[in-house]
Amino acid sequence: MPAAVADGALRAGAEAGLPLHRFALERTADAYDAVEGNAVGKVLVGVAS
Repeated sequence: MPAAVADGALRAGAEAGLPLHRFALERTADAYDAVEGNAVGKVLVGVAS
């Protein structure tokens, strides 16, 4: 977790009014559809290492 998030300087998530929509890499098309559909918040695509 980034230090800014841990320190509370940067807030995200539904409780902060900025919902996070997470998609696995294989669901990139679904993430794109969410963006095109004007999803409220941030759309994130996870990449496993």
